[in-house]
Amino acid sequence: MRHIIWSVLCSTCCASFFTQAHTYHVRSSLTAEIYTESQPFEAFLDDWDKPYEPGDSAFTHNRFEFGVGWNEHEIGTISRYDYTLDFDSDTALFTHTEKNNRPFEDRDYRYRLRARNSTSHGMYYRYRYTIMDGLTLTPTLQLLGSKHYQDGNVDGTINNQNRTGQLNVDYFFSWDILFKALPIQQRPTGRGYAIDLLGEWWIDSSWKVSLHLKDLIHRVKFKSSPFAQGQTAKSTVRETETGGIETFPTITLFTHLNGNEKDHTLKLPMRYDAGVEYVHSKSLRGQFFTLGYEKDVFFRGLGYWKFWQEFELMFGYQTKSKTLHIGIEHPVIYLRYMTDDFDTGNSFHTGLSLGWKIAW
Repeated sequence: MRHIIWSVLCSTCCASFFTQAHTYHVRSSLTAEIYTESQPFEAFLDDWDKPYEPGDSAFTHNRFEFGVGWNEHEIGTISRYDYTLDFDSDTALFTHTEKNNRPFEDRDYRYRLRARNSTSHGMYYRYRYTIMDGLTLTPTLQLLGSKHYQDGNVDGTINNQNRTGQLNVDYFFSWDILFKALPIQQRPTGRGYAIDLLGEWWIDSSWKVSLHLKDLIHRVKFKSSPFAQGQTAKSTVRETETGGIETFPTITLFTHLNGNEKDHTLKLPMRYDAGVEYVHSKSLRGQFFTLGYEKDVFFRGLGYWKFWQEFELMFGYQTKSKTLHIGIEHPVIYLRYMTDDFDTGNSFHTGLSLGWKIAW
């Protein structure tokens, strides 16, 4: 399948190269974004020492690209780190109570985690196809390799007062960060692909609509992956023959130990940006976006002011996380920053985007 894909790409590139006048460019970009609920992201990643706030999701998406292009084609290298976490708000409360040594309520806490993360590197190919004047479609194919990933689903209850609980576990990984007790002989190697799709339509000289589907399809297959599947109980209690009680753990887990590794395919959820742009004049324009990250939806408004030659200042605001957006842009270079608090110790949502492009 991989040979077929590259054959089609090479045929398309060669046909374009020999039949069109050429424009060329070289570019690089870096985007990094982190969002957490229940705790600011620094505390979320460390000791959970900030005041508890209800929440049930977190994500990080970092991507670096370096590519060269001619006409509508671009090919280059890509490195990316993706992390998504879906959890029950009761799980966040349990974690905050435990890490801060506070008393637990005498009840069953819902403990649910759905976590996926991976570090991957590879190549990408992007082609900008003009359907008609003003309407373009740009697919991006990424061929990815990875040796670092987690794909876990934990669901159950825990009662910390009487030390009981039961968890259902479905967990594949390249290193064990959940139990911190399952050794591996060799990290699995993953091979796969991801597809992004961008559509843009200039309705007239003032209005543009766009839709960007990120990880429309994402599949990375890991061969001979470590895993743990089954049930584990924090403890159970029973009465002894002498009238006392004893507690003991109950674990029914099937794991990769003793050469029982399994193949596993990691699938990351799709994200989308749907936008509208209005050009008011040569010096003023505005954009409005709806952004979807699995279960979280944000609304973002941006304004651009061309203050000198081709330089633009950007200001904006985003709902839900209440982030401020600032930036400066030029056809050759750009820098954008977003945050809900310039003190990173109190920030729940922060992002940085920068890049450059030289065309001739």
